Amino acid sequence: MVADMLAHTKAMANARSADGSLPAGALQPFTGSRGGLHFLEFAPDSLRELKEGFERLHQLEADAWKERKRQRVPLAAATEKEDKIAG
Repeated sequence: MVADMLAHTKAMANARSADGSLPAGALQPFTGSRGGLHFLEFAPDSLRELKEGFERLHQLEADAWKERKRQRVPLAAATEKEDKIAG
C-alpha cells in the first residue's frame, strides 16, 4: 500500500509540476549514487483522505461504465431478451 501511495504521490507531483501549480524547487532530482533510508511523516488523516479520493474516483469510473453500458443496449432489446429468458 505504501508503494502505491508513493507512486501516486510522485505522479501527482509530476502532473502539478508540469502544469505549474507546484512551487518552484518543490521537486528535486535524486543526485546520489547510493540508496538511502527515508522516514515519511504524514499529516493526520492524509492516508484516509487519499483512500477516500481513490474510492470517489473508482465510483465515478464505475458510474461512467454503467452509463456507457446502459447506452449500448437499447431498452427494447433488453426487454425482448428478458422475455425470452422468462418465457
